[in-house]
Amino acid sequence: MRKIKKEYCYLIFVILIIICVFQYGIFKICGFTMYPDEFGYWASAAKAVGYDWSEVAAMGSYYSFGYSLLLIPILKIFTGGVDAYRAAITVNMALMCAGFLLLWCSTGRLFPEISHIKRIFISGIAVFYPAWIFYMQMTLAEALLMFLFAALTYLFIRFIQRPQTGIGVLLAICLVYMYSVHMRSVGIAIAGVFTLLLWGLTDPAKKKVMLVAVGVMALAGLTVVIMKKNVLVSVFAGADAEKLATNDYTSQAWKIREILTPYGFLIFVKEIIAKIFYLGMASYGIVYWALGWCIKKTFHLIKIFAGKKKCIVEVKHWIAVFLLLSFAGEVMICSIYMHGSAKIDCLIYGRYVEFIVPVLIVIGMAVMLQSRWLFPVTLAMGSLSGLMLFLILSVIEKENMEGMRGYFVVGLSYLLDEDNFAPDSFFRNAWILGFFFMILVAGMIRASINIRNAEWLLGIIMVTEAALGLLVSARYTYKVNEVSFVDLIIAEKILENSSAETKVVYLDEGAPEFIDFQQMQLPNIPIHVIKDEAAKTEELGDYLIVCRDTKRKEDFESIYDKHIEANTFILYYHSDLAPRRNEENDEKN
Repeated sequence: MRKIKKEYCYLIFVILIIICVFQYGIFKICGFTMYPDEFGYWASAAKAVGYDWSEVAAMGSYYSFGYSLLLIPILKIFTGGVDAYRAAITVNMALMCAGFLLLWCSTGRLFPEISHIKRIFISGIAVFYPAWIFYMQMTLAEALLMFLFAALTYLFIRFIQRPQTGIGVLLAICLVYMYSVHMRSVGIAIAGVFTLLLWGLTDPAKKKVMLVAVGVMALAGLTVVIMKKNVLVSVFAGADAEKLATNDYTSQAWKIREILTPYGFLIFVKEIIAKIFYLGMASYGIVYWALGWCIKKTFHLIKIFAGKKKCIVEVKHWIAVFLLLSFAGEVMICSIYMHGSAKIDCLIYGRYVEFIVPVLIVIGMAVMLQSRWLFPVTLAMGSLSGLMLFLILSVIEKENMEGMRGYFVVGLSYLLDEDNFAPDSFFRNAWILGFFFMILVAGMIRASINIRNAEWLLGIIMVTEAALGLLVSARYTYKVNEVSFVDLIIAEKILENSSAETKVVYLDEGAPEFIDFQQMQLPNIPIHVIKDEAAKTEELGDYLIVCRDTKRKEDFESIYDKHIEANTFILYYHSDLAPRRNEENDEKN
């Protein structure tokens, strides 16, 4: 009884840390960090609720609608603005807590030989992966994807251990919904279908339940295709065709043709290695252990089917196949999408792959706890990572790549000095610090094994991750929102005297994405977008929003007699607007 109570105390402890991280940041945030991506998800939800954000949405590209389904009830309850955004972050925090519990349950089923308390700590280490903390505090789809992949892994384990139609249906829906959240998770869908088919076809008794799951998957997939077409027509109909293609598969054809050339293929292989390097260093080498385990178990499964090895096929074998295929698929898709970019961050780009890392961390930590060769393997992995540096730097030199955006490589961004960025020193420091953390993690794991009741040492890794996650958030999320807090005065001024007939116009002079924030604050008032060359006096409306660095200040000051300046925008309006609106309201009353 005492052990059970102690176990629950540790569970509550981890959840409380998640809540504390959330509480620390929530009031530092009032809106978007990543433009225009975040707005793209809200735009689809706004259309479903009945708001008209189409003109602002048309300035961006298409974004998958799966995450928007979660945002719809939030927009209905909070009607946009700061409250709606913070409510979405609260949901992210709840998903993070649920993800932690799913990871804990998954480790219990895969590695029952590991003690309860250690399973809690390694699940905590997985959920406090700095990128999850970073994405939890914004409305990108990545936080949801991390939860969904944890849920998908858990459902896979349950389904293989005890095939049931209900679990199979949930697994199929989760797999397809994940694809609807982000199209680049198609590698997960392919890995899931392949693993299910292979698992079902190897045993006639499992064939029926497998076919039910695949059938539900096909039906759900068809539904997603239909919904995507509807979203494109209703939300992004006015968007430029070239911009829409940016996030679609069709825009990648030329990259694939280039990769199929000898030189392109060589660069592509190096790009894959670069992303593996990033994931290894960002996870303190733990992902390497998970990949090694997946490869080992997959080869065992192949030998069993080939008759070269006589043993029972376990759930571990199938999960290893699924995880290995998922990792390979997502890294390849990410490498294709980022191929040909001039930015160095695209070489090690983590955003499209990082949502599978928490599950890999749980696996890797479990393997490390059971390894007899902990330090020799750690040293070998660290040395191999050092060799990867030469390949990464060679690509940077040959392709003349430059520039690093830290918010796309969250796991290493705390080493980045963007004002004085030097690729050689950055990657060297990333390897040195990563190697140091690899040895440190191995040492803490060994100490937690050798010293009685020393499981709490694993908590040091967890707290370190939380601190790094908050550090990254301070560099990007909180910093961007400091600017946004001042920009709130634009929407507040409009809302003071607005009515159903209020016309708000945004003059697009080449920096369109930041108007997303203002539309979020004005959910019931559609912002009309006009191009600079098309701007006429009669089209400017009751309120005119322009970028602060506009070159037409004198023109607008001759038209409007009032204006206010924020960090990003200037709002022009007439001084007699307020009385006129008040008179209209009196007449209606």
